[in-house]
Amino acid sequence: MPTRSFLLAILAACGQNGSAFFQGSSVGHMAFRMRGDVLFATKAKKKTAKKTGEKQAKTGFGGSIKAAAVPPKELLARSEKKFEEIEETFARELAVNDDSDLRLRHYVISARLKGEEARRSAEGSATQVSDWVPLTQLIFMDKSGIEVDKPFLTTAVSTYAREAQAALTNYIPSLKGFAAPQFEYAVEPLSSFENHVYPLFDPDFREAGQARMGKKEALSVLFETPAEDEVNGDTIKRSYRKLSMKYHPDRVGDGDDAEVFSAEFRRVQDAYMVLGAESHSAGMSWYESIGGTDRTDFSGALELSGVGKVAPGAEKGHTSPGGWSQAVIALDSDIPKFFASRNAHASAE
Repeated sequence: MPTRSFLLAILAACGQNGSAFFQGSSVGHMAFRMRGDVLFATKAKKKTAKKTGEKQAKTGFGGSIKAAAVPPKELLARSEKKFEEIEETFARELAVNDDSDLRLRHYVISARLKGEEARRSAEGSATQVSDWVPLTQLIFMDKSGIEVDKPFLTTAVSTYAREAQAALTNYIPSLKGFAAPQFEYAVEPLSSFENHVYPLFDPDFREAGQARMGKKEALSVLFETPAEDEVNGDTIKRSYRKLSMKYHPDRVGDGDDAEVFSAEFRRVQDAYMVLGAESHSAGMSWYESIGGTDRTDFSGALELSGVGKVAPGAEKGHTSPGGWSQAVIALDSDIPKFFASRNAHASAE
């Protein structure tokens, strides 16, 4: 993967009009964005040699049969390479053509155990996926104006379910014994993830756990004088959103109060993390409830079909009419490990 400085240098060649639209992603990969989750940038489709896992073996009748299926871990590695190539292609295109109509869009795929009973009775390492765990970033590049709706995303997630499970078992090796049908998947735009979910991320949580802040302290952070009968899922979320806006570091910038605001913002996040089990609405998990009514783009569990099958438009590639390029890449490992740890702590309570 090229460095951020490399891509930023390329983007600088665009001049002020091109580079001003960009900002780096905070989820550990160079997912540059413009206007929400859509970027505008093409490159001839590369021909790559088939690798060992896909070699054709001749039959006695002159036909051919496919060799053993490619392992999911290798599929993920190949997709990650393609993901990087897509971003590099976009950056090069935009560097020479500010008016390019090529678009780049990013999403985050999450997974959890499938079935309410399986999640409720989870034990051991399975408790880490008793709620959603963000795993991979999904990218689309096109210039044909494709509509990225729920059916479209469901097909894409079905294509990369094996890669997502490979990412999951890379993060949590103890889950390698689980079969693919034991998991279900969801997706949301990268902007939604960064605005609502990512602010809860704290790598220190894996060592400190929820014991770092008790329920009594958490209540005192979110409520001035908490009355037992007034504390419920709705009031917790309402107070959390209000205080998060009040102490968000962006409101003070680099001023004298920056450290104070940052510390208070962190305490609000910690308090919400501790009280999260009480904050979800009926039928929603803790992860689904993050962001409250402001987070509307989380898909919930998708009904996958044709796992591993690539849509015809994706096979065409972005250089063909009606086609697009797509790939996934694993998130920075600290992010899924954090949410998996949170799930295990919540299950133990």
